[in-house]
Amino acid sequence: MEPSRSFVAARQVTLWSLLAVVVLAGCLGVAFVGPADAAPPPRPVCAGCGDAIEDRATDHGLDLTVTNSTATVTVSENGSAVWVVTNTIREQAAIDRLRQNGTLRSSIVDVRYWDVTLLSTSMTEEGVLTARYREPDFAAPATGGTLRSGSFTHDYGYRNLEGLGADRLVVVAPDGMRIEATVPGATRTDNGSRMVMAEYDRGGFVTFVPDDAPLGFLWSWAAIAAVLGPVVAVNTVVSVVVPTALVTALVAASGRFLRTVQTMYESLHADVTQLLTLAGTTGVTVAILGSSLGLFGVDGTLLLGVSVVAVVSGLAWARLSTLQLTYRTTLAASMCALGAAVVATLAGSILFYGRVQWYGLGPRLPLLVALFALVPAGFATVRGARWTAILTAGVGVIVALVATAPLTSQFWMFGLVARLLFAIAGAVSLAVLGVPFLVVGALAAGDAGERAIDTHS
Repeated sequence: MEPSRSFVAARQVTLWSLLAVVVLAGCLGVAFVGPADAAPPPRPVCAGCGDAIEDRATDHGLDLTVTNSTATVTVSENGSAVWVVTNTIREQAAIDRLRQNGTLRSSIVDVRYWDVTLLSTSMTEEGVLTARYREPDFAAPATGGTLRSGSFTHDYGYRNLEGLGADRLVVVAPDGMRIEATVPGATRTDNGSRMVMAEYDRGGFVTFVPDDAPLGFLWSWAAIAAVLGPVVAVNTVVSVVVPTALVTALVAASGRFLRTVQTMYESLHADVTQLLTLAGTTGVTVAILGSSLGLFGVDGTLLLGVSVVAVVSGLAWARLSTLQLTYRTTLAASMCALGAAVVATLAGSILFYGRVQWYGLGPRLPLLVALFALVPAGFATVRGARWTAILTAGVGVIVALVATAPLTSQFWMFGLVARLLFAIAGAVSLAVLGVPFLVVGALAAGDAGERAIDTHS
């Protein structure tokens, strides 16, 4: 007895749903994760302050506690700087030993992973350990007689800064100059001679401009742009333009494929409502099981968010199919679905981890914009509006990549070629992930033979 046509269709739909979920889970890691350059060991901005000194003392068999640490960085006109670092020590035994043993003092304050030269050390009876360092390249000359320092950045200073280290850090401008650009969160004195930091969360350039420069802020901006401009331009081409071109080219070439898929579903008498519901239910199940077993990480919450939207869309499809859909209504519905997917993803993060995993989700959520933009792109493709489809997909990819790509980052260990290859792999993965979204848009377009689209209706 031959199986009924509806049973065959249901089985085909189920198999395709499972395949789509497997491909989605497999590509999430490539499309949503950037290349991991090898980074040096973490260190604070002041590597001779606080915990770093305690750790070095322990390495030398000395038990001590730093109750307060400060650092003053005095910058010279040539860009070099002298660091004066003080650490107040609690234990009297440690104080006595350090006062008597200059070699031990030097060993403790001569920290690793810091490109400075130790000049001198001293120890007072009150327990204040003072060390002086010289950093030859703290700042570099720039346009308009300015100085630019990248010492407080990850990309143009030490690659793995973690915290301030000191309880208070002060940067003193060279004689005849003032501080213009400061690190986020820092305060600057009224005359601009000093910058004070009590914490370090996010890096930034520091610039010094002549006191008599009337347009010092412009010279400061030019100094920063001179180093960031070429890097941003190259990164934009590698990380944004190339992937966008690849994805839009694949969208432009997808017309015949989408019409073939549409014809196949018509011949199978498949139900789009059933397809979306089955795919979404399968995705929710895989996301919950995978996240419970720790297989997906934050990518499992993304899969959950998209799958929940698929289930809801499947349930609403029958009602929406009675409407006269246009490109604009499809675009609006896709943006609503995008918002729902973001909310479901955040809810899934709270469900799986007890809180929103911003560190992992932050670079990934914007890429959902590119995926959901492919729904109206698929709609436009089937209706014959190729340029509308290309423009829609291109805008979605650009928005997603500009929000996630490290445009100001230099090409460290892996180099430009490796980043280019990874960008291409990410674009291909994004295109593979986008196939189900294109198909949904194509099925929403209705009649495969229609070749006109009214983008103004």
